[in-house]
Amino acid sequence: MPYVYEVSGRYICVTRFDDRHIPEKAGFQFSKTASDERPVWHTNRPEVAFRLLTYCEPNLTHKLKDRFKSWLRYKDEGDDVSFKLQHSPRYVPVDYQIRGALHILTNKYAYLWYEAGTGKTFTASMALEYVVVQERKTTVVICPSSLKYTWREEIDDKSHAFLDVLTVNSAKDRLRPADVIIIPDSLIAGFMSTIATYNIGLVIVDEAHRFKNDTSARTKCLTTRRGLDHTFIGRNAARVCLMSGTPMPNYKPVELWPIVNAFAPQAIGFMSKPEYGFKYCESVQDEYGISYGGSENEDELISKLKTSGYMIHQELREGDVPPQADDSIVYLNPTKLGKKTKEAEETLLKSFTLEEILRIARGQSEALDMRVKVKSSLKDVSPKDFIAELRKLSGEQAADEAIPILKDTVRTGGEPVVVFAWHKSVIDKLRTGLADLNPLVINGSTVMKDRQLIVDAFQRGESDVIIINIVAGGLGYTLTRSCKAYFVEFDWVEGNNDQCVRRLRRKGQTRVVEPYYFIFKNSLAHLMLGVLKKKTKNKAAINAALTKEY
Repeated sequence: MPYVYEVSGRYICVTRFDDRHIPEKAGFQFSKTASDERPVWHTNRPEVAFRLLTYCEPNLTHKLKDRFKSWLRYKDEGDDVSFKLQHSPRYVPVDYQIRGALHILTNKYAYLWYEAGTGKTFTASMALEYVVVQERKTTVVICPSSLKYTWREEIDDKSHAFLDVLTVNSAKDRLRPADVIIIPDSLIAGFMSTIATYNIGLVIVDEAHRFKNDTSARTKCLTTRRGLDHTFIGRNAARVCLMSGTPMPNYKPVELWPIVNAFAPQAIGFMSKPEYGFKYCESVQDEYGISYGGSENEDELISKLKTSGYMIHQELREGDVPPQADDSIVYLNPTKLGKKTKEAEETLLKSFTLEEILRIARGQSEALDMRVKVKSSLKDVSPKDFIAELRKLSGEQAADEAIPILKDTVRTGGEPVVVFAWHKSVIDKLRTGLADLNPLVINGSTVMKDRQLIVDAFQRGESDVIIINIVAGGLGYTLTRSCKAYFVEFDWVEGNNDQCVRRLRRKGQTRVVEPYYFIFKNSLAHLMLGVLKKKTKNKAAINAALTKEY
């Protein structure tokens, strides 16, 4: 059994070897100082010692309790239950974070549509800690693999109590009972049956917009019904909270369908997918089936989701961060776009419309992506593979032209920059071309636990350039040291680009964030960027509905 005592403002934990994980997880360090005869577990931080309050000697227990009176009682209007929301004394929640935590605790199913930077994780951690400490039940966090260590650090840093947190790293890991279990969303299928045997008080699904495709295995695992009105995960948990800053990455209501149909079908009157599509998605039926590509009646849809008690929304408030500048295009020398690439783009544009190209690239139209051959100077492949190869070639050529511009920005302007790209070959070109600036890099091959360390290094000023893969680094990280986001390549899903920019536009940012796109004029990328920006009508209508009071 560990025992914690204080000596001259220093907190020391004595424990058996078998219990060494307890002070380690609480944040104690194991080392030897000048005043120690041998290495001991110690810390100078009282909030760390407070995490082991039950192991402290009596006088220290009273002292720490007096110092950290952060058990706060909030009474939810219209509810007879008073909840004790606990959090680290170093963080003070704002009103909407308290409201969000109460919304999670008072609803079987809840969706937190909180814009990036509003503190979704802190909001959820208060509800999480209530479930673990007060109800003595387990919380399961399902998140992208790239965020599992971020969640672990957030819980350790912002929790008031010492929580036993288990992080699943691979499908071969063995689960055990714990206060909090963090599982990557790509692995949930293999652990569902085991999780069902635990006493689950709360399931948190972070970045829930990743479950927008109702045919994917990941989405089916989360949303498939196993009973009258409950999903498998909902039937085995007291509460389910879904969270995202961009529930509709393409600003299309069809992307909400799998989640709403699974967890709040009553909010939309138990509609079938075709009924939902013709009501809210401007659906069109043709020889290939039903296309759910548009958006309409946004006000009615959002109203139903909010008034049903399912969804709660919070945007960054005026004054939280500066506004975001309009997107800027940095035109590159058109003669540097290779002849082979130009010919390939012309061939593609003669074969398909821009909307068809977009649907093929996203894998949204099997009918269009049949094994139709597109002859070109590249090679004879399916349209989808042809587009992928073409985007890579164009990105590599854009990187060559962008490198001197980025160098000049850093050297003459003294500005740290965040550079986003898609393909590994493009990121490698940027890394090599900017080598004299000692760039930090996060791509798909970067070990998960190292990604946050790289972000922290950039935030500390160890380099003025960080190059990030849009998928690997577009979620969950904070890059407020820079106010300039450069896209050498951009995602053809507009919401993913927004997520990248929001890595910079978060609390702590003091300057206007400026997004820049490196573009060859009249190229396929230029035309496609125009298509994405035309979809701002949907975005504006949805945002207007979200900010409305119902």
